[in-house]
Amino acid sequence: MSLDPELSTRVLQEEERAFQIWYPPSFMRVLGADSIITALGPLHRHIRALVLCLFGPESLRLVLLRDVQRSARAELRSWLRLPDVEVRAATSRVCMYLCRR
Repeated sequence: MSLDPELSTRVLQEEERAFQIWYPPSFMRVLGADSIITALGPLHRHIRALVLCLFGPESLRLVLLRDVQRSARAELRSWLRLPDVEVRAATSRVCMYLCRR
């Protein structure tokens, strides 16, 4: 695991050629040896592509953007009835609402 974007990019590009996926034994005991995360090669790439299609940034952006806009509008409308607004608390409410979804 690395916070260096160049190293992370290289690791992903060289996956299965220069680097091997490995999980600690304690992790494997919890998930089991036949877990989907232990898949290698073409199966691993296929599973990753499916997951990214469902939960990747582009699909999440399309789904969540509508919810974020709706929540922000509702919160801003509710401010019209109030004499003053604590923006920090209001922002927390919107964030908590979105995280629950």
